[in-house]
Amino acid sequence: MEFIFDLRHQMQAEGLSLITVAGIYQPTLEQFFGDFEKNESWRKLSLDVFRRDMSFSCVSNQDDLRLTLECVDLAEDGRGQSWVQFFLPMAYAKGFRLANMTDALFGKLSAESKWLELGFPSGAVFAIIRKFLSLATHHDGGSCSLDGLANDILNSVFETSGFRAAMADKLSADVYNGHI
Repeated sequence: MEFIFDLRHQMQAEGLSLITVAGIYQPTLEQFFGDFEKNESWRKLSLDVFRRDMSFSCVSNQDDLRLTLECVDLAEDGRGQSWVQFFLPMAYAKGFRLANMTDALFGKLSAESKWLELGFPSGAVFAIIRKFLSLATHHDGGSCSLDGLANDILNSVFETSGFRAAMADKLSADVYNGHI
């Protein structure tokens, strides 16, 4: 499911729309998707779209990153909630927004000078955002401000995400195409 969310965000960055369906695990839902995956149409779609090496826009400077984070902050689901409202309701009520951590996140992303030349794939940025929100939920409602903990949480995200290794591989392969 995480792959579909990455694909959705990458396609949205390009101005394309993709409808995603998420649900609570149910055996009938698993059976539906199991049957769907066996279908010839699914195999064709999978080969034509999902497995194709796609290059999407990348974030290459602090303004791009701020704009990306502001867009995530403003985007709402069908219930009128943003990601921050959903994952961190108490921090959101206190004014925390992803755009608040633009400087800290850009500092992490630009830790290596060559990374700025490559640009950061928007999918990788969204993966970092999701992982950040997942880790930050443990601190929502705590006595410390989430803004104050953001840097520590980002350190943890970068240590566990594999982002550094992926960028190192990209550099060693001389890949300058906007995606990992």
